[in-house]
Amino acid sequence: MLLERDRHGFFDDLANYLICLVSLTLTFELYITGKSEIYAPDHTLIVDGKHSGISLIFYPTSLLDPFFGGTWPTQLRLEAQPVTVPADAKLSLGILERPVHAFAQEMLVTYFERNLPLVKAVYGESHRQWPPEWDFARVVRNSVAHSGRIRFLKTSSPSVSWRGLTYAATDNGRHIHDDLWTADLIILLLDMDKAISERRMTVVEST
Repeated sequence: MLLERDRHGFFDDLANYLICLVSLTLTFELYITGKSEIYAPDHTLIVDGKHSGISLIFYPTSLLDPFFGGTWPTQLRLEAQPVTVPADAKLSLGILERPVHAFAQEMLVTYFERNLPLVKAVYGESHRQWPPEWDFARVVRNSVAHSGRIRFLKTSSPSVSWRGLTYAATDNGRHIHDDLWTADLIILLLDMDKAISERRMTVVEST
């Protein structure tokens, strides 16, 4: 799939995440080994999705070349392939876990908060009236403020679902990264953006 900055409302958030992620791994390699090499045009990086069963492949140079050349990237091609991740698998990132999770959370929260006024204006203040992708993302977004763990304030709160994954008050305390890995969050952003894209483009065209 080809992501374009003028069509996908989450493009900058995703680009920020991937640029920070790749820069961190390059710095890590340089600091540990004393050397690091730039990516070639055909080099790829893969991020997995546990719940979605999808891996996303991207070419770092498509972001890094324009960025370090002094311009902001405008396109990013992602290739999807199926992946099977065991239900009990944990995302083991070692010392990189905290910054990588922080980058991913920033990506989701920034997009969510920037578009929340539009969602409320179109669908109303009550999250029960929002598109299901947005109601699910609301719970994921709130978990970020609670160490990445699901937190429903009331046991009577309705459950939320996305692509067959359901969270309810009985899941309080469950860590979102037990279910949602990087590719899952990117796909969630894609679904969220599709849900409001027509409305968002109407707003952009009228300003």
